[in-house]
Amino acid sequence: MPASGEASFKLVFEPLPQNTQTFDFIESDCDNCFKIWGVDLVNKRIPLPQIPQEYRQLSKQDTGIPVAWQKGKAVVSGRLLGYGPQIKEEFHFLYINPVSGQEKKTSVQVKADGTFRGEVELLSPARITLALGAARLTDAPIAVAPGKETKVLINLPEINRAKGRLHKDDTPYGKTSYFGGYFAALNNELSDGHLKTVLAGKSFMNDVVGLDGERYYNYNINLYHSALQHNDSLAVSPLAKKIASSELFSDLFRNLFSMESILVQAYAEKNKIDYRNAFQAMKMPVKPDNFDDFYRLASCDAPEVLMTASIGQIPMMLNYAGPAKRDDTALFSQLAADKRLTKDEKNLVDSYLSIKKKGEVFPYIDSLALVVNKYLTSDDQMAIMQKQMGAQFLSKVWNTNDCFLLDLVKANALSRKMVDFYPLTDEQKATLSDFPAVIREELLLQNDKLLAVIEENKKKTGYTILDMPAAADENLFTEMMKPFKGKAVLVDIWATWCGPCRMANKEMA
Repeated sequence: MPASGEASFKLVFEPLPQNTQTFDFIESDCDNCFKIWGVDLVNKRIPLPQIPQEYRQLSKQDTGIPVAWQKGKAVVSGRLLGYGPQIKEEFHFLYINPVSGQEKKTSVQVKADGTFRGEVELLSPARITLALGAARLTDAPIAVAPGKETKVLINLPEINRAKGRLHKDDTPYGKTSYFGGYFAALNNELSDGHLKTVLAGKSFMNDVVGLDGERYYNYNINLYHSALQHNDSLAVSPLAKKIASSELFSDLFRNLFSMESILVQAYAEKNKIDYRNAFQAMKMPVKPDNFDDFYRLASCDAPEVLMTASIGQIPMMLNYAGPAKRDDTALFSQLAADKRLTKDEKNLVDSYLSIKKKGEVFPYIDSLALVVNKYLTSDDQMAIMQKQMGAQFLSKVWNTNDCFLLDLVKANALSRKMVDFYPLTDEQKATLSDFPAVIREELLLQNDKLLAVIEENKKKTGYTILDMPAAADENLFTEMMKPFKGKAVLVDIWATWCGPCRMANKEMA
C-alpha cells in the first residue's frame, strides 16, 4: 500500500453467460464483507419507482404535540428503494434514551419489496436513526413523536452513488430520503443541508493552528454566532431553528472543552508529526479569564434539546463542565477539617495549603498523597472534585437550580453510576421526587434492572472474591498476593473509569 493510502487492483473472473443482464458481486457472507447488489450490464442508470405524491408535496408544519416529556410509541413506516430480498443485513431503528444516553436498537422486518413498518418506544418527541446493518441511512436522524406515524422513503441507489468513488460526480438519483406523515416538514428542514448544526468546516484545523487560548476561544464564539445568524435568516420553522441551536451549542462545547487536544492535533497535522511529539513541542494554550461565559449561551430551559441528534452526549458532556480556574485546594481544605487526622498529619496538610497559597512548590507531595488516601476513598475524592463540576457548577453559571437541562444533567449522572454497577442509594432515591415523572420512572426502572442483574451474578460460580486486606497503602498489592505465594498468577489490572480498559474487559469475557 503506498503512503497515500490509495491503491487500485483488478479482479479477473470467468466470463458471465452472454445474456446476463444483472449480477451480484459479494466478497463473502460475513457482516463486514463488501457486497454490490444488482450490477446492471444493460442500463447505465437504473430506473427508480415513482415517488408517491404524499412524499413530494410541501407539508405543513405539525404543531399538535409539544416537545415535552411524554412516554409512548411512535410508528415509522416507508420503503427502502432499491432493496432486494438478497440483502441480509438487519434493518433497525436506533433511539438514544435522553436520561441514560444509551442507544436502544429496535429490529424491523423489511418485506421483499422494501416496505417496512415498525414501532419505537419513546420518552418524548425525538430523533431516531434508521440503519441497515452498520450503515446509517439518512442524512440526519428523523423526527418522530409518541402516538404519531412518520413516513420515510430511503433512496438506497442515491446513498450508494453519493458515497462511491467512481460515480460521486454523476447526476443524482434524486434525494437520499423523502418524508411524509407526522413531522414531514420538519424532517425536510433538518435534512436538506441548509441549517448549520456544526461549527467546524473543512478548513477548521488550518484556521486554528498556532492560536493561543484567547484567540481560539474568540474564533469559536464568532463561528457560533455566525451560524446562529445564518440559521435565523432561513425560512424554516422555529422548532427547526431551536434544534439547530442546541446542536451548535453542543459543538461549541466540544470545541472549547477539547481546546488543548484540538490545537495539538492541528499542530501535528501542519508539521506532519505525531500527536505525542506535537504535545511536547508546542506551548499549551491558557484558557482566557472569560472562558466560563460560553456556558451562558446554552438554552438551559428549552425542552427542544430532546430532539437534537447529540442528545446522548449533551448531558454527559455537561457533567464534566467546570470552572476554567478550578480550586486545586478544595480536597485538602476539606481534609484539613477532618478530626481523624493526627497532629503531624494536620500540620502536613496545613503546610501544603499555606505553601500552595504562596504559589510555591510543596516538597512532600508523596507523604501528602498517603494521608489523602488514608482518609478519603477514591469515591470521596471524586465527590469533592465534582462539587466544582456538572450540575453544581452549572446552577451557579445559569443562576438557577430548576431548569430543563439541569434535570437532564443530574439524571444522567445518576444513570451513569448505575451503568457502572452502583445502584441508587437511599439518599439518591429521596432526590427523585424533584424530577419530572418520566425521568423518575426511567431511573427507578434502570435501578430495578441493575438489582436483578446483581442478584443473577450472585448465582454464578467458578470464581473467588478475594477479601481486601486491611492494608490500603503502597503494600496493598503485596498483601493481596500473599495467599498465592509460590504460584504462578496472571494479574489483569484495569481501571473502572477507563473506557478502553472496559472495552477490553468485555472482549476478554
